[in-house]
Amino acid sequence: MNFAIYLNYNDNTNEALEFYQSIFDAKVLYKLDHTSETTEDKEKVGKVIHAELQINEQLNLYFSDSFKEVEKIGFSVVVEVDSLKEAEELYEKLSEGGIKISPLKRLDIADVIVGELKDKFGLTWDVVANSN
Repeated sequence: MNFAIYLNYNDNTNEALEFYQSIFDAKVLYKLDHTSETTEDKEKVGKVIHAELQINEQLNLYFSDSFKEVEKIGFSVVVEVDSLKEAEELYEKLSEGGIKISPLKRLDIADVIVGELKDKFGLTWDVVANSN
């Protein structure tokens, strides 16, 4: 059984796809855009019908343009890394143009360091590293 997270954006899916691909050195497995043959709506031509991004062969993200206003995405993505240095780099890259909700800090209840942010596309991320 495999799981993926489906992300819908308001006409900027291509930009989001490229952003996440560059940060995670991810692989685009599949991408289908609207053409004049798939829609009569000229505003949809070039927009993403469906795309799949694979990160480290562990996580698949699915993308699509929603063609309606997206206020916020109602979940967060947790990304676990091996070191504090990697967590700091990832936190800074993902938060560029976004909002740093809580800085990377050691949790009292677990032996991990966690930081929360909202990226420039409105997606909330929890960056987690072992504090060892």
